[in-house]
Amino acid sequence: MTEHRPIPSRSGRISSGQLLILSLSLALSIIGMVSWLHFSQRQAYQSASSQLQELRQTRIDLARGFLAISLAGGTDTPFRREDGVALLRQSIEDFERSSHVMPGLLPDDAAAFQQSADVFRRQLDVWRQTPAPSHQDLVALRIAFADLDRLAQRLDLAGEDHIGALQARNDRAYEIILGGALASLAVLTGILFALVRKEGRARDEQRRLDLACRDSEARFRNLFDQAPVGLSTSGADGRITLMNAAFEEIFGYRRGELATVSEWSRAVLTVPDQQADDVESLGRRSDGVAGGTEQEQVVTCKGGVTKTVLMRRMHLGESSLLAVVDITARKRAEEALSESGQRYRRLLDNLPQMVWQKDIRSIYVTCNQAYAQAFGLTPAFITGKTDDDLYPRDLADRYRADDQRVMFEGVISSFDEPWSRHGEERCVHTTKVPLISEAGKVYGILGIAEDITERKRIDSELEKYRHHLEELVSEKTAGLIKANRQLADTQFAMDEAGIGIHWVDPVTGRFLYVNRHAANMTGYKVDEMLRLGVPDINPDFPSSSFVQATEAFRRQKQAHFETTLRSKDGRPVPVDIALYYLEETPQSPARFITFLTDISSRKQAQQALRQAKEAAEAANVAKTAFLANMSHEIRTPLNGVLGMAGLLRRTPLDHRQNELLSKIEISGRHLLDVINDVLDISKIESGKFELYYNNFFLSDVLREISDLFIDKSNEKNIPIMVDISDTPDSLIGDRTRLVQIIVNYMGNALKFTDKGHITLRSRLIEETGNQYLIRFEVEDTGIGIAPEALPFLFAKFEQADNSVTRRYGGTGLGLAITKKLALLMGGGVGVESVPGKGSLFWFTARLGKGGDKADRIRPVSYASAEQELLQRYKGGRILLAEDEPINQEITRMLLESAGFVVDVAADGRQALTRAAEVPYTAILMDMQMPLMGGVEATCAIRALPGHIRTPILAMTANAFSEDRQRCLDAGMNDFIAKPFTPDQLFETLLKWLSVPRV
Repeated sequence: MTEHRPIPSRSGRISSGQLLILSLSLALSIIGMVSWLHFSQRQAYQSASSQLQELRQTRIDLARGFLAISLAGGTDTPFRREDGVALLRQSIEDFERSSHVMPGLLPDDAAAFQQSADVFRRQLDVWRQTPAPSHQDLVALRIAFADLDRLAQRLDLAGEDHIGALQARNDRAYEIILGGALASLAVLTGILFALVRKEGRARDEQRRLDLACRDSEARFRNLFDQAPVGLSTSGADGRITLMNAAFEEIFGYRRGELATVSEWSRAVLTVPDQQADDVESLGRRSDGVAGGTEQEQVVTCKGGVTKTVLMRRMHLGESSLLAVVDITARKRAEEALSESGQRYRRLLDNLPQMVWQKDIRSIYVTCNQAYAQAFGLTPAFITGKTDDDLYPRDLADRYRADDQRVMFEGVISSFDEPWSRHGEERCVHTTKVPLISEAGKVYGILGIAEDITERKRIDSELEKYRHHLEELVSEKTAGLIKANRQLADTQFAMDEAGIGIHWVDPVTGRFLYVNRHAANMTGYKVDEMLRLGVPDINPDFPSSSFVQATEAFRRQKQAHFETTLRSKDGRPVPVDIALYYLEETPQSPARFITFLTDISSRKQAQQALRQAKEAAEAANVAKTAFLANMSHEIRTPLNGVLGMAGLLRRTPLDHRQNELLSKIEISGRHLLDVINDVLDISKIESGKFELYYNNFFLSDVLREISDLFIDKSNEKNIPIMVDISDTPDSLIGDRTRLVQIIVNYMGNALKFTDKGHITLRSRLIEETGNQYLIRFEVEDTGIGIAPEALPFLFAKFEQADNSVTRRYGGTGLGLAITKKLALLMGGGVGVESVPGKGSLFWFTARLGKGGDKADRIRPVSYASAEQELLQRYKGGRILLAEDEPINQEITRMLLESAGFVVDVAADGRQALTRAAEVPYTAILMDMQMPLMGGVEATCAIRALPGHIRTPILAMTANAFSEDRQRCLDAGMNDFIAKPFTPDQLFETLLKWLSVPRV
């Protein structure tokens, strides 16, 4: 074998091995340099991408902040100016950081951006420091914002160009590395693999940055879509680009149905001129200047529904923004309140009494038609006048003095006083009421007067006639008795007796003797009457049975009665008869002797009195009907006011709005208490008040009353103690009225007590048969009552000390009702008090003995009735029969919040039709509805298959007990009086839905 040896190289030449090593080293060096260049460019690309992403997020925050301060001045918007200012200031600082570090930005652009940021910051400081920025301040701020946004956009574009260049260079470096790797030896494979993995990580980072950018845009879009205000944006070409859910809900149109602002304007704006103006305003660019101001408009939504909205238009850079707030419900509530005021005015003008109101200077503020017509004037003419303009000087001075006295004393006064109309002297019964504000300050007086001139005259004449008649009767009676004692039979025939005298045959009834007065009384002559008998002038004693008809007179020997005679011309003559029977004697036959007195005048007077009594009773019935109608008319809008307030309470409110809403609710509840007191006192006086007896447990009642006042007592730091140690627990009586009395006492005690404690106690006074007499006491450590005021406490419209109690309020009816209720329950009332130390109010009531405590049924707890309904009956279908739109809306929203599906019927016929088609979970039924009332509809629904056990609840403003009974008699399960609270509605529903349907 021949051995091959390497040929030595020439001196100074590189061997192939060295060349290979050198080539490999050079390739590796080149690859290393290119790899280093690619890595540095990749790092620069990632840094620039991150900075660009931060810049874009800052632009979004800047737009959000400017949107917040732009809408913060509008009505019914949730945006706060302070939040927008803070967001804008942070965005400016972020922009300044980006302008210093953003690669590729020209120095001139960076300087211009810094100058624009300084201008916008100064304008923002001016706008923020001004409590009520002017329109010019807002315009200047928007111009600075538009300029800053334009430069920020240029910064964005410069960043995108720089990132594009870095991306291109990075791609070229990537290609070089890939070519070098293919040309190099296999040893470079590991290096290339490492670079590829690094490139993959870089691309993952780029995707992460892109996702972050999209997430930021999604958050902004979510804020836009979830805004409670309707928002839409449009481009410079007038095309609608964005539209949030609130905007779609207001107008009924979805995005894409109306592509441009012009189409939207023609579809929803009702006046053509408004369409043209709004199209021009919405489509115009103005370099950031608002295209218009906030304005109220009536719009027509999809389906022809008309709404009232507040609209604000503005331009942000290249886009236009339209913000819309639906104020339809608020407008309807305002119209309902206005209509309620008009009804009150109509009621005032239709009152027959004269009514007027004066201010603190006795200047007329208003009056009704009856008062103005008494002078032949109009209410508008009298407004602003004084009594000097209407009455003689002496009357004007007297009326003015009465006004000042009533306003100074602060108490209601009633009196009769002279009055002048067209120079004619009259008499009126006047009631003057001081008008007192919530702060306890008198601001005027209300007067009510009724002309009683004619009634005074009639009363005077009746009184004179009564005295004259009594004197006449006494005189005649005395004369007859004297004549009966002194005269014999022949003396009764005296013709000058001054009274009608008959002698009558007791068998035939024929007249044996009549005097001239008796003949004149019936229009006959004496000789004509002697041919007649009693049956001819008195049908009560027919000739066929005269003996039987007068048998009692013969036995009794005398009689006194009234009867009616028939005169010669057929005219009835009422007479008073004193009859004596003289038995037969040897000297004279048996006979009746009668003394007759014409009582026509007395009968007429009695008829007049009877008519007056009937008129008074009719007036009382009219008053009751008037109060019932007034209760219904006031409760219906009051239910709307309190219901709307309750719905507002469920929405987010700031502190000031909560305070205003609380005042509305307190005033509404106070008005409801006044209405209930007036109705109670009216029902008691008219005799229509009834007690409802049931079995109850006294310990439960007193515990519930104590719990009712626990929050108020804790607020005033006044403990409430209950003492029922020796009182039977199981009782029978009117639990509701018993609670009403104790709650009234407890409310007064807590009202007038600022320190100390309150004690509620009961004591057994006596036990008789199946009844107890129990005394209830409420003792406080309050301000006490002066001794001279104690006798008047339980009278209507009376209060102990108006100078003090005006600070606490009250109608003066509560204790009067308490007294009448206690009397109805067989008891009485009383008070013991020491000024400055406290008072003890008590009442007694007779209550029946109840069942054993073992039979007690604990009431269902309704502490969270709404949640219970939502958990157990969600999805149940309820029929709401209600004709008043506002009450429909309030009740429907409350029921839907508890998870129910609600069908609405506007009258009884619709309710009957729907009930025949759907097996409802429950039915809420108003009493007064057009076409068919709630009582008739309930009777008809109960006759339908499947509705014999359906809970039907009356929900009405008729608050009398007879109305409640009518509803129960018609088949309703329960009665909810308007206005009601959400808790009352939910608790009553839960009560009847929980009853098993057997």
